[in-house]
Amino acid sequence: MLQTESEINMFNASLKGKLENLSLSSFRDLTILNLSNNALHGTIPSHIGSLTKLGILDLSMNQFFGALPLLLGNLKKLTTIYIYEIGIAGTIPQVIGYLKNLLDLVLSNNFLTSSISLTIGNLTKLTSLYIHKNNISSSIPQEMELGNLKNLIDLHVSSNLLTGSIPPTIGNLTKLTSLYIHRNSISGSIPQEMGHLTNLIDLAMSYNLLSGSIPSTLGNLTKLTTLHMGENKVSSFILQELVSSNLQTSLIPPTIGNLTKLTSLYIHRNNISGSIPHEMGHLKNLT
Repeated sequence: MLQTESEINMFNASLKGKLENLSLSSFRDLTILNLSNNALHGTIPSHIGSLTKLGILDLSMNQFFGALPLLLGNLKKLTTIYIYEIGIAGTIPQVIGYLKNLLDLVLSNNFLTSSISLTIGNLTKLTSLYIHKNNISSSIPQEMELGNLKNLIDLHVSSNLLTGSIPPTIGNLTKLTSLYIHRNSISGSIPQEMGHLTNLIDLAMSYNLLSGSIPSTLGNLTKLTTLHMGENKVSSFILQELVSSNLQTSLIPPTIGNLTKLTSLYIHRNNISGSIPHEMGHLKNLT
C-alpha cells in the first residue's frame, strides 16, 4: 500500500464503501490511482475527471455499477485504463477516443452494450485493447477506425455480440501478436489482408459465422503457436489453417509444415481425405 502526493496505490487493501465518498478531488497532483481488488461500490464519480495529471487509472475488480463518467475525457495524460471486472454498464463513451496518449485500454468482463465508439480510431498510440466478455453488439469498426491502430499488439474483443465482417484494414495492424475475436456473430469471409499480420502468435476466430474459403495468405503467419477457427462455416482446402468443426474437405497440403511453432492442432470433425503429408513431421513443437 502506497500513498503519496502523486500516487495512491491501494491494491487489495480491503477498502469498502463508495468511491464518491473519497475526497479524490483534493489530490490534484495524482499521476497514479490504483484502487483495484477491493470492495468499493456505487458509481464511478464524475469528480474523477478533475485529476488531470493522472497517467494510470486502475479501478478493476471492484463492485461498481452504472456508466463510465463522461468527464474521463478530461484526463488527457492517461496512458493506462484498467476498469475490468467491476460491473459497469452502458456504452463505451466517445470521450475515450479523445485520450490520445492511451497505451492500454482494458474494459473487459463488464456489462457494456451498444457499439464500439468510432472515435477509438483516434487512439493511434494504443498497444492493448481488451473489451472482451461484454454485451457489445455492433460490428467491428470498419475501415479507418480499426486500421488507424497500427501500434496494437493485443486485440481482444471475444465473447461479445459483434456482427458484420472482418474489415480488410485489419491487415494494417502488423504489430499484432494476439487477436481474439471468437464467440461472436461475425460473418463473411476471412480477408486476404490477415496474411499481413506476420507477428501473430495467437489467433482465435472460432464460434462465429465465417464462411467462404480460407485465404492462402494465412500461410504467411509462421509465428503462430495457437490457431482456433472451429465452429464456423468455412469451406476450402486446409492450408496452414487448422480447425475443427468446419466444412473442409480434400487433402492436408504439404505447406502445413511451415507452421513450425505450432503447439496445438485441431482438425477433428471434418471430411478430410487422402494421406497425412510427411511435412507434418516438421511440427516438432506440437504437444
